[in-house]
Amino acid sequence: MAAITTVTDENFEAEVTSSAQPVLIDFWAEWCHPCHMVAPEVEAIAEAETARLKVGKLNVDDSPGTAGRFGVFSIPTLLLFVDGQEKARMVGVRRREAILAEITPYLAAAATA
Repeated sequence: MAAITTVTDENFEAEVTSSAQPVLIDFWAEWCHPCHMVAPEVEAIAEAETARLKVGKLNVDDSPGTAGRFGVFSIPTLLLFVDGQEKARMVGVRRREAILAEITPYLAAAATA
């Protein structure tokens, strides 16, 4: 199984902003039922795209600063960062295919850059 990185307020810069790979961050909370519904979809993407994509999870209760910095007011929210810049945002439960449709153009662009 592909590793999913735990992202926090403290390590966001190192894990996301400075990453050479595109990074998909799942903003979630333990009490959020929809977050638990999207988690297997995110895990499957992490497994399938390990060569092109880094995947992380950020618990908004533990790291409210980063959630606030990026205007994450509803969870689950998925943000894709390329070269430290937000490129895609998905709010709510999405199936794997819908997430991939949103992020794949950025993965291809990052691979050719």
